[in-house]
Amino acid sequence: MTTTTQKDRRGAMLRASIAAVAVLGIGGAITTAAWTDQVTFAGDVQSAKFDLRGAVQGGAWYDGPIDLGDAFKNLQPGDVTKTIALKNNSTVNAYLGESVLEVDPALNGAITHSVENLPASLAPNGYVNIKVTFHVADDLPMSTAGKLQLTFPASSAR
Repeated sequence: MTTTTQKDRRGAMLRASIAAVAVLGIGGAITTAAWTDQVTFAGDVQSAKFDLRGAVQGGAWYDGPIDLGDAFKNLQPGDVTKTIALKNNSTVNAYLGESVLEVDPALNGAITHSVENLPASLAPNGYVNIKVTFHVADDLPMSTAGKLQLTFPASSAR
């Protein structure tokens, strides 16, 4: 074989290889583009409102703390009952937990409470009137002042 023939063959193979790569590359790009697609969804977003309100004996609705009135002035042993209302001012259900009473340590645990008619949940804009009875024990320290706080926890999830 002559040198010219080998050079011609190498040149022809190089040109054929470059042409094959070019064809495959362009064909691959076209194939990839032909199989690409997408769809998009969009919308306005607004989160739910969660707001539990309370009122005492027909009063206005408040977030709290809500004044229980004069019922605890000159307190003596016995029971004091209040009608308290809860309103779900939310856009979702409010699941009610067990009420919690915190009493000033100066009162030596002499005040406890019980709740009647507390539902497990309230629908949006629903409300309920409940009776809360504060039990004042005989061992209430005389001439002692302090604070008490009654809390009704609620959650948007069970």
